[in-house]
Amino acid sequence: MSNFSLQFPIWTIFIPVLTGLLFAAILYYKDKRFEEKSRNFQLMLAAFRFLAVSVIVFLLLGPYFSSMKEERSKPVVLLAQDVSESVLFGSKNDSSVVINALKDLQKDLSKKYDVELVHFGESVAPDISNAFNHKITNYSNLLQYIDQQYQGRMLSSVILFSDGIYNEGENPVYAQTLKQAAFYSIAMGDTTKKSDVALKNVLYNDLAFMGDKLNIQFNMTAYKLEGKQTEVTILEIVDGKTKLLDKKPINIKSDDFFFSDDFILDADKPGTRHFRISARSVPNEMTLANNTKDIYIDVIDSRIHVVILANAPHPDLSAIKQSLESLKNYKISIKMAGSEGIPQNTDLVILHNLPSVKNPVNDVFQTITQKKIPHLFIVGQQTDLNTFNKSQDLIRISSSLKSFNESQASLNKQFFGFELDPETAKSVELFPPLLSPFGTIEAAPHAQTLLFQNISKVRTSYPLLSFGDQNGLKNGVLMGEGIWKWRLFDFAQNGQQNSIHQIIGKTAQLIATKADTRKWRVESFKTVYNENEHIRFRANLYNDNNEPVNSPDAFMYIKNVKGEVFEFVFSRSENAYSLDASFLPPGEYTYRATVQLGGKDHTDSGKFAVKEIQLETFDLVARHDLLRQMAALSGGNVFSLKQVESLKSQLLDAEVKPVVYAQRKTSPLINFKWLFFLILIWLSIEWFLRRYFGSY
Repeated sequence: MSNFSLQFPIWTIFIPVLTGLLFAAILYYKDKRFEEKSRNFQLMLAAFRFLAVSVIVFLLLGPYFSSMKEERSKPVVLLAQDVSESVLFGSKNDSSVVINALKDLQKDLSKKYDVELVHFGESVAPDISNAFNHKITNYSNLLQYIDQQYQGRMLSSVILFSDGIYNEGENPVYAQTLKQAAFYSIAMGDTTKKSDVALKNVLYNDLAFMGDKLNIQFNMTAYKLEGKQTEVTILEIVDGKTKLLDKKPINIKSDDFFFSDDFILDADKPGTRHFRISARSVPNEMTLANNTKDIYIDVIDSRIHVVILANAPHPDLSAIKQSLESLKNYKISIKMAGSEGIPQNTDLVILHNLPSVKNPVNDVFQTITQKKIPHLFIVGQQTDLNTFNKSQDLIRISSSLKSFNESQASLNKQFFGFELDPETAKSVELFPPLLSPFGTIEAAPHAQTLLFQNISKVRTSYPLLSFGDQNGLKNGVLMGEGIWKWRLFDFAQNGQQNSIHQIIGKTAQLIATKADTRKWRVESFKTVYNENEHIRFRANLYNDNNEPVNSPDAFMYIKNVKGEVFEFVFSRSENAYSLDASFLPPGEYTYRATVQLGGKDHTDSGKFAVKEIQLETFDLVARHDLLRQMAALSGGNVFSLKQVESLKSQLLDAEVKPVVYAQRKTSPLINFKWLFFLILIWLSIEWFLRRYFGSY
């Protein structure tokens, strides 16, 4: 169906007609140049002008041509093939039986439906797959795919070839997608519980700090093995060698047995530690694939060694120590000036009321400068301000009086060294005042100030807490003593001391974190990958001006425990390097990355591990009850693989009407090129005849 429409009232159609008549009349009414020609010849010229002008004016009114087109399409049936490892485990059918059933169903249903195919497991992809090798089953990904791909389309049915087992994502029974189409299932797998011992879950934190306790909890199940005995052991694997750490003997007391216990280990060695938890096999077990679980725990030796060096005992010392100790990865020692030197492995020195007249600590400043040890000054009543000014270039104090102000904190919202949470940012400005030196206080241009001083409720430009980094040596200055009051106030007001812990902890972390001065820096995205994850690296190369460059070729060598080496070439991305080494088999790996710049070789190295995904072997009893729930909620049904013909008949016999889509297409007439050429022809003929007969 087609029709013309105007943007203006219908009576406006007379405007182009009258305009055309007016133009024709002006040119040809009583035109004596064509008196000797016949009346019909004059009318013909006038008609050409009338038509051309009328059509031009008509097009200016914005008419458009509208047409309606109908399309009929079949309803859609989606065949979804579960390709996880558990589907064919213990099944009498091989993959070819399933593939042939899918193809036959697709062929026969195509007579009445548009049949589309996908396979799913850990992800969703089009078409059928011959390999049942996905390590994860996630129904949420499939249902999300259906929501996105079939919105606005007539999806009649979804047919699942699945065992109903899922081990990632949400329970599909609660998905709204079940209201969108009828879900049918070809139920795969075996629902029979056979004699088996299985480690269902192993619960642990994959990150720990040196000195922590590693709590590894295991849940074990046993079916139809009452009266039998087994044993769960934990081994540590280092360079391919195993060491027994602990074992738990277990008596199986029923045919449906569950047992849970913990292994408690010491995090006494840094690095990625590989443990293997195993349940000893029992005769006549269905499978041994679910008896063993490998885990990796990254033990970080990131403890910051802090030395609090004080001029004299003070309550601030205990307040700082307790706040840092609450953050676990700090090792703190308090020393009095003059007692002993700075330990070799010190990461941060906090100088409380130092330097003083009694203790100028020149030897300490010499050690700090030589070893570039980050340090924090806490300026108090015993600090020698003249020596202080000479000891650092971050803050300069000009004072002729030995007096002090009570200064409250005022937060600098333009500080970007770290971020305080909203509660801490609010609390810090309410903390009691510190005793700060009276005088003119100036911060160096490179100083970053977190807190300014509020004196008598007036905000000043004097810094209270500032940080600096001069030639690679980080330092900070807290212009006041009495921080112990902050700790008491935080507990009195908030019932805890998170705010003061956060301020002191982030201050120490900012100062103690040392800059990486290496020219060539390579980093693995993770220290432990799942076997279905891409192994990825990023790298940066810097020239002598500390500018990032990536012109030289960079190479990566990855070695497994067998000594096999895999060579890769880094890709360039902006001013850096990146590498995707794709997938690697489970195991432990070392890497060495090399690049040459300015005739010098640069090398960086590290370790990572690839963890086997064992989810599909831990639960091998098919969940046909889940498939029946999905069918009941959506109006579908469940069939066995032998009943594919029954499913086919049910769908082919169903009364399904084709979907009719109406498409309206609207086009402005001014876009029709043939109208332009028609107007051109009319005007050209008129012009030629007038020219030929001497009118122009």
